[in-house]
Amino acid sequence: MMRLKRQGQLILGIILIIIIAVFSILNVTPVPINFGVVTVRWPLVIVLLGAVFIGALLMFLLTTVNHFQKRRQDKQQGEAPASKLEPETVKQHNRRITGAVAEQTKTTQPTHEQKEKDDDQ
Repeated sequence: MMRLKRQGQLILGIILIIIIAVFSILNVTPVPINFGVVTVRWPLVIVLLGAVFIGALLMFLLTTVNHFQKRRQDKQQGEAPASKLEPETVKQHNRRITGAVAEQTKTTQPTHEQKEKDDDQ
């Protein structure tokens, strides 16, 4: 299953590279970019890919900041991460089950006195 997933990702990556290459070949016309102080002429593909890259970088940074703020907020509220809670929760669950099984065996197993009574009859 994992191998199939990796093959799918590889194929998708190759298709994406081919699309970007064709896009790059079709958009090599230089366009003027005005930065206010200076105007430069760059190929359209560089401008578009640069804009996409900057947008992706901004989204990554905003998501990362949001993630760390959420972790800090959870830590301040005293919530431990699930990985730290899990072993303790499992231990408590095991204790409850063990106690329930012990109670069950006490009520279902006849006592020594009951065994003697049954033997006498």
